[in-house]
Amino acid sequence: GGGVWALAALGGDEGNTQGQGSSGGSGGTGGDGDGGSPGLLWKLDVPPVQQDIQPTPGTWFVGDNLVKAEPRQINAYDQATGEKAWSLDLPGELCTSAITPAKNRTAVLYEKNGACNNLMTVDLASGKKIWATEGLKASEYSSAKNTYQYAEVAVSGDVVAVSSTAPSVAYRISSGKKLWSFKKDSECKDEGFAGGETMLSIVRCDYEDYYLQKIDPVTGKGSWTWQAPDNTRITNIVSSEPAIVALDTGEYKVSDLITLDSSGKTKARIGLGDKYAPGCSVDVTAVCNRMVVEGDTAYVATKEHESTNSDYTNEITAFDVNTGKAKWNASAGSDRIVMPVAVEDGKLVGYARADFRTGGQLLKFGLSDGKGKVYQKHPDSLSDDEYSHGLQSYMTPYLHDGRLFLVSGQIYKSTSSGKYLILTFG
Repeated sequence: GGGVWALAALGGDEGNTQGQGSSGGSGGTGGDGDGGSPGLLWKLDVPPVQQDIQPTPGTWFVGDNLVKAEPRQINAYDQATGEKAWSLDLPGELCTSAITPAKNRTAVLYEKNGACNNLMTVDLASGKKIWATEGLKASEYSSAKNTYQYAEVAVSGDVVAVSSTAPSVAYRISSGKKLWSFKKDSECKDEGFAGGETMLSIVRCDYEDYYLQKIDPVTGKGSWTWQAPDNTRITNIVSSEPAIVALDTGEYKVSDLITLDSSGKTKARIGLGDKYAPGCSVDVTAVCNRMVVEGDTAYVATKEHESTNSDYTNEITAFDVNTGKAKWNASAGSDRIVMPVAVEDGKLVGYARADFRTGGQLLKFGLSDGKGKVYQKHPDSLSDDEYSHGLQSYMTPYLHDGRLFLVSGQIYKSTSSGKYLILTFG
C-alpha cells in the first residue's frame, strides 16, 4: 500500500463547531479569524495499481477514523495522525462502493475473473466483513461475464441494493438474505441508486424514458415515481432529502437540476447550461463533488474562465431549491478556483485550490449575501503537491473536526497524474 507521511502543523487554531461535509463528513473548520497557516498533517501516497485508471469511490468518517476504499483494501486512518487503525483485504480489485453509509455499514463490489459481480458488506466501525457473495448473477437471470461491468451499489437501513446491466437485486446487510430483484424480461431497469436515510432509484424504460423512484428498500416497491421530461436523461441523484436530480438534455453533460417535493412532484428547475460544473460523476450516481445542498439552497461551482488579469477564476452560485432562482454569486478572487465544501456554523465553507505559487485557502461565505472571507491559508511551500492533487476532477474536499481532507476518488498507474490519495490539513 501507499506510505503515510505525518507532519507537524505549522500553526493556526482549531475550533469545535459542527457541520456537514460535502459527501457525508461532519465536523468543524475552526474559528472565524484568519486562521493563520495550518500545515499538512499527513499525506497518503497512492497505492500500486494494475490498471491505468483505478476508481476508488468511498470515503467515510467513523469515530476518530477516516475510512477509505482502496484498490485492494478498505483502510481506516486516524484522522489526526494518518496512522492506520485497521485494514480489511478485498479478495479482488475494487469496482465501486456505497457512497453514503447506513448505520456505519457500507458495501463494495470487487472484481474477480474479469467481472465486478462480487459483493461484500462491511462494518465501518470495527473493520470487519459482515458477509460476502461471489459470482452474483442477479438471481441467476444472467451469467454474462460483463454482467456487472457498470454496476453500482447503495445501502439504506439494513438493505444493500445493486444495479447493473443485469436486473437489480437487494439483500439484507445483517444476514445476506436476498430480498428482491427485478425480473429479466422487465422493460425497465434500475440505472443507479442513492442510499442513506432514503433510497432513490434512477429507472430507465424502453431505453429512452427515465424516471426517479423513491423505493422501500426492503420490498423494492416505489412510493412515488417522477418522470423526466422527454429527450432528457437522469444522470445523477444530487440529493435524497430534498430529492434533487441532474439532467442531461442530450449533450452528455449536466444541463439542469430538478428539485422535487416530498411526494415526487416537480418543485423547481435550475438551469445550469454551459456555465456550471457541478462535478457529477459518470460512474457513480450519488457523486456530484463540486456542489453542496443544504436546507433550501444548492451551492454550485461555475466552470473556470479567464479573469481580467489573464488568470483563471470561477464562482459559486447559491440557488433557491424551491424556486430555482439564483440568490448570489461569489468568488475567491480573480486568480482562484473555488468549490463549495459544506455549510456549517451558519456559513458556506469553500475551498480555493492552490496554484503554482501559493497554497490553498478555506473561505467562509455568508448564506444570505455570499460575502466571503479567507479564514485558513495553507503553506506556500506545499503548493506544488496541493495544486497537482487539486487538479483531479475526482478529488473531493471534506471537513471534519477542524481538518480539511482532500481525497481522490480515482487514482492512476502513472504518478504524474497524481501522487497522493489523501492530503490532510489542520
